[in-house]
Amino acid sequence: LPAATVGLAATIPESGSITSSIINALGFSSLSVGLKSTQAGQVSVQCYLDGAAQAPQGAPVSATLTANTAAYLTLPGGSLLFSTFVITVTNTSGSAAATLSNVAVLIG
Repeated sequence: LPAATVGLAATIPESGSITSSIINALGFSSLSVGLKSTQAGQVSVQCYLDGAAQAPQGAPVSATLTANTAAYLTLPGGSLLFSTFVITVTNTSGSAAATLSNVAVLIG
C-alpha cells in the first residue's frame, strides 16, 4: 500500500507529526512499514481490536528515523491479534519540514 492509499501526507511540518487513516488488516496478522524521511524522527504503528480504532491492542511498535536513511518496522505474524492499525510518523527536526519517500505498507 503506497503512502496516498493509507492517508499519509508526503510532508511533515517541523516538530510535527502525521497520522494515517485507519487501515483494515483484512484478517492478516503481520505487517511491515518502510519509509525514508529527509529529517530525523520516528515511525510507529498502533494496532486496534476494533474497526473504529478505539480499542488499542498493546503498546505502539516504533522505529527511529535517521535523516535520509531508509527505515522499517515489522510486526511478526501471530505476535499480536488486531483488526485495524494506524501509522504515525513524527519529525523531530525543530528547524525544517520532512519529506517522505519510498513509503510502503505490507500486510500478510
